[in-house]
Amino acid sequence: MARPQQKDYSSRRKQMDNVDSKCSKKSRIGNSAIRWLGASEQQFMQSASGIRVIWLSRFYHTDTEFRELIIDSNELWKSFVRNCLLPWYKNGLGWSDPSGMNYSVEEYAHEHPQELGSLPDEPLVTVFHPVVNVRLIVDGCHRSVAIQSAVNKNQLIPKIRIIECYGTQVHAIFPCDFCNIMAKALSK
Repeated sequence: MARPQQKDYSSRRKQMDNVDSKCSKKSRIGNSAIRWLGASEQQFMQSASGIRVIWLSRFYHTDTEFRELIIDSNELWKSFVRNCLLPWYKNGLGWSDPSGMNYSVEEYAHEHPQELGSLPDEPLVTVFHPVVNVRLIVDGCHRSVAIQSAVNKNQLIPKIRIIECYGTQVHAIFPCDFCNIMAKALSK
């Protein structure tokens, strides 16, 4: 097995170590331990300023909660990305087409690999629906594909901060991109 190629992300790693050291909750994703840090709605909203998908941008009367985590290895990324979808659709379809199917990050990176350049300090923003066990990347799609492309080439990745809202009603907050996901899950 080839040794991963290394890039210099030392300043970014130091900055992320400060956030990572505050993490207290642990949960399991796949075989890798991920440390979750609670986050506030305000933190999510500050990070969500770049969201380009259609969403209500309000969480009133829902069970939505917020959290953040640090991915600090290729193995943790692989575990995290397994159930991640993009708001990009196969066969040129879109969310409004009942047969539209989302690309997974892994599929899209395989079909359209991208180079991992310098990453901005903004976190990836995701939405997780625990009932259907699906995570949708709503900001940072290109970065996610570039990170996955690097992992596919066995290159070491930098630390990545992810901020997420999650709950059983997130499909009502992000209705367009969850409509086909929910329909598919209900038809099983």
